[in-house]
Amino acid sequence: MVIDLPEGGEAILIVATFWIAIVSVADGRWFAWRRRAHTPSPVLNAIAWAALWGLRIQMPYVYINSALAKLPVEQWSDGTALYYVVRMEFFGAVGPLGELARFLTGVPAISATLTWGTIALEAAIAILLLGSTKMQRYALWACIALHLAIAVLLGLVSFALAMVGAVTCATAAAFTQKAVLRQTHAAAQGAGSQTLRQEPSAMRF
Repeated sequence: MVIDLPEGGEAILIVATFWIAIVSVADGRWFAWRRRAHTPSPVLNAIAWAALWGLRIQMPYVYINSALAKLPVEQWSDGTALYYVVRMEFFGAVGPLGELARFLTGVPAISATLTWGTIALEAAIAILLLGSTKMQRYALWACIALHLAIAVLLGLVSFALAMVGAVTCATAAAFTQKAVLRQTHAAAQGAGSQTLRQEPSAMRF
């Protein structure tokens, strides 16, 4: 299931929810804050892992498709797109922030840098999402920066929340991997210490 993102975040929320629902099949809890009572079966784990990869592939597609779709558009290719975007009637920043945005985009060099930078950042996010765990973390921070700017300058808050939320889910493993490794290491150390405490008592018999 692959989609484009023409306007708002509703479509990506539907698809992200689809993948997340499948990921959840490996979690038998009725309430997410409870401890897991049992280890899920390998089959359910495999299904959940495949769904997580589905989301990881979905999000790069959305970003790279958005970046490539902008290239043939004259305003994006000549670097003037953001000049017009911040001056749209129904979108764009208002008040002092709007005045600042209009002033900055009124400078051709700044307008071109921001316009082409948006395309470059979208492409970078797509590439980073498919990389190592470290690259995925960078992708999330880049995503937050991009959509925070969109929320502030265009007022598309729900769109920003949808995209950041979907990317957060797609990169969740990159942020939890270290925690899982620490827990595993601590458990192994605890088991080792318990064994060492038991061995002397066994030698007394």
